[in-house]
Amino acid sequence: MKKYGNNLITKTMLSFKWALLALSAEIIIYTSVIIQGLVQPELFTSSLGFFMVNVVNTICCFFIVKYCPVSILFVPLIINAFIFVMAFFNTSFGVNPWWVPVATGWAVCMMASTIGVLLRKKSSISHIQLERGKAS
Repeated sequence: MKKYGNNLITKTMLSFKWALLALSAEIIIYTSVIIQGLVQPELFTSSLGFFMVNVVNTICCFFIVKYCPVSILFVPLIINAFIFVMAFFNTSFGVNPWWVPVATGWAVCMMASTIGVLLRKKSSISHIQLERGKAS
């Protein structure tokens, strides 16, 4: 009889690695789009750059949390860590107009994570449920 081990720790560590990878992608997008947009303002505005970063964050949060629902506790925080640091060390965060896409991105990221958990719970079937189905 094959044993079904609990690979929750393995999935959690993999989710942690994916979140760090998404954080590094976010930093690359930030440096390539937003800072380049500040040097050449006619190319991109900072709002568009933050929108692009938030889209990447939302997609990554959704898929990582859908893969391992327990990771909803830490994945949105890790993925948005760079923007959190930028926002809280900026003294004029509430005054500048760029807080709107940042705050909207945080909210959408949390909603996507919650939707990922709900979709995972609907679509997952445990091996115990499969064995019960075979026995009937």
